[in-house]
Amino acid sequence: MVRSLRLWNFRGVEKGEVRLAPFTIILGGNNSGKTTILEALFLAPNPFRRAPYSGVDVAVKILQETHRVFENTGYFFLFHNYTSSEARIKCDSHVISFLRDDETIYVTTNKSDAGECLMLKGKPANVLGKLSFTLTNIVSMYVNDKVTKEDSLLLSPSLTRMSYDYVRINWPLLAHSNVCSRIAEELSRLPGGKCVDITMEPFFKGGVSINLLLEEEKRIRLSDAGTGVQNYVIARILYELKKPEILLWDDVDNGLDPATLLSVARWFSSLVEKGTQVIVTTRSPEAARRIAEAAGGRPTILLSILKEGKLETRRLLETELDDGILEAEKPSKSLRAA
Repeated sequence: MVRSLRLWNFRGVEKGEVRLAPFTIILGGNNSGKTTILEALFLAPNPFRRAPYSGVDVAVKILQETHRVFENTGYFFLFHNYTSSEARIKCDSHVISFLRDDETIYVTTNKSDAGECLMLKGKPANVLGKLSFTLTNIVSMYVNDKVTKEDSLLLSPSLTRMSYDYVRINWPLLAHSNVCSRIAEELSRLPGGKCVDITMEPFFKGGVSINLLLEEEKRIRLSDAGTGVQNYVIARILYELKKPEILLWDDVDNGLDPATLLSVARWFSSLVEKGTQVIVTTRSPEAARRIAEAAGGRPTILLSILKEGKLETRRLLETELDDGILEAEKPSKSLRAA
């Protein structure tokens, strides 16, 4: 479990520290540093490790894709104000650093048994790999994809569609387990009809489709089932395929109706009981309250505040969860804070 996260010059955060619990809800408005916290935790185990998303299956490339705008496709987004020479993520005693040398970014770790030992700026460093500052390249050299910290899985609405190919490729593993039937059973408890199973079947012109199999052999494509249901089903499937030690879910209540959010909260609670650390973000005090209540008051609720590049968090009680809490702490006007 990660108990402490410290950031230096990473994305919108010039400096900041977050204390984490087995189950943490991070509440904040736009540009308050919530997503940056999750992205740091996602990269920390190793930015070059494999992650369950189609086409771009390396953790740092997944983030690069989500931050890509038109042809701005490099990795400069990792650095505070796009210009810092070093960005650093520290999870407890484990450190990942991004060191810029002109157009090359060296990704280093303080783990002596990982990476290739190189001399950088006159000092030895354990280099996991290299990135291009302005291009999408993972520069050709020794790249170590070994997980050097508890593995984490990042979920968010922007990543849901990127996971479909990964699910398709790994469908035989799901087909020979009871994962889909268990998820379908839980969906059946929600409003909208009884779900019997989740299937993968042929679709038009040689394609395949992930379907929700309803009563009387009716089918609906998962992609047509609504944002909330898609996010929930894909989250459950990816978790079962990866079994990460840390589950990260950004904007957790996006598209979820109250009943589905309740089901998600109960699932989180069951994961925590089994030893998985759960860290989620939301912009809604009401969603934070609902999740906390469904989990029996177990989660730690943190208010994320980012002002002039300084990230702070404040622990909240459930009684403080009203819309006024976000108005009381206005985030930085910086557009880099996401």
